Amino acid sequence: MSITNIYKGNVERSDIQKIYKGTTLLYEKVLPPSTALFYGGDSPFTVIKADLGNLSTVKTSTSYGNAILAIAVDDTYVYAGGYQTVRKYLKSGLSYVGETPSYGSFIRSIAVDDTYIYVGVSATNSVRKYLKSDLSYVGVSPSYGGDIYAIAVDDTHIYVGGYTTQTVRKYLKSDLSYVGETPSYGGTIRSIAVDDTHIYVGGSTTQTVRKYLKSDLSYVGETPSYGDIYAIAIDDTHIYVGGYTTQTVKKYLKSDLSYVGVSPSYGDIYAIAIG
Repeated sequence: MSITNIYKGNVERSDIQKIYKGTTLLYEKVLPPSTALFYGGDSPFTVIKADLGNLSTVKTSTSYGNAILAIAVDDTYVYAGGYQTVRKYLKSGLSYVGETPSYGSFIRSIAVDDTYIYVGVSATNSVRKYLKSDLSYVGVSPSYGGDIYAIAVDDTHIYVGGYTTQTVRKYLKSDLSYVGETPSYGGTIRSIAVDDTHIYVGGSTTQTVRKYLKSDLSYVGETPSYGDIYAIAIDDTHIYVGGYTTQTVKKYLKSDLSYVGVSPSYGDIYAIAIG
């Protein structure tokens, strides 16, 4: 990977990507500003690229062929999953690149970092870890205790949520070992997003985005009710939420969790990403 920007400093910034080898920090690069929102779901089975400011549609992918249940993005690609495979699209124009072998089960959650793909697999109730370069298998977490519907990652940890347990469980990325968990969300957890300090969780029954501290996994507050929440994405200042009942992307302030605005109706929204 070529290094185009170098940043060194003591202040955490969301536009800085840290590149690690194991636990050793190799370098930090300044990311380009996020300009697009990516989302998808059930019928029309496509990935939508939308303007981050006004949420208008910019590009549409070819059909995934079934409901899209998970989306993740990196600098160049969009990864979409649902019925047994992860498909890869170019971010620029959403052209199809390729797909993984079948996982033999529904894929309800995907997260990526610089080196790995983390996939939540219904058949095993666990997180499987694969190399991005050749999609080879690396390892698997302990069982979550129920179907996994949501995964998020930061530099050192994986955050997992789903059905039955109804908590966010925290695992070490290095060896996939269990660290701890939040209080109960009060229903099925269907989406998780993280920033430097907080975890944002949405799902069914409770139907709000709940905010927890990453440091000790304690509860902080929640948004107004959205309806069933299936997808959350965040940037420096806002939370973007999609789901089943409302069928729109709603925008909230991260600071006080207040409502800001809404996209046009899409149909059922199961996945959102910003990149």
